[in-house]
Amino acid sequence: MGKASRRKLHSRMKASEAVTKNQLKAWGIDVPLLSSNNLPQEQKISNAISEILDAEINEHASLEDYRACVNSIVMAWNMTLMPPELQEKQFKALETYVCSHSKGDVEKDLASVLALVRRLMQQKETLFPDDKRFIVSHDCQFISGKVHITAAALTVPNQPAPES
Repeated sequence: MGKASRRKLHSRMKASEAVTKNQLKAWGIDVPLLSSNNLPQEQKISNAISEILDAEINEHASLEDYRACVNSIVMAWNMTLMPPELQEKQFKALETYVCSHSKGDVEKDLASVLALVRRLMQQKETLFPDDKRFIVSHDCQFISGKVHITAAALTVPNQPAPES
């Protein structure tokens, strides 16, 4: 990676971090964030997404189908990190979106989408119950005929226990 590419990567990472900090502050969470790179493959957020993706999609699916599934996984993952009242707001927003974009049976489409998101949230909690990383960016591509997931996540550092 050249010097210019490293600068761009650093700038993008800082921008994603700023957006995430602002969103967390809007939710009432004001803590410092840590970001790590050069993790072993099994610790990367992209690996976690891939593990859930493998259980969700047929290996012969189109790139569009893979991307739609990854988008749903990321949304569900991040929703598991929210307090219950914010999860409900997200479900209401999702309902509004599906209802306004459905081209068929709205009730069937809505039930299907909500069931998918709930199932993905449960999968995240089952497979990665202690992983509290917030996914800030992701991409899905075919590289040499295989699906390749890239993703970035931010972590809230461990907070010291309050003193009694």
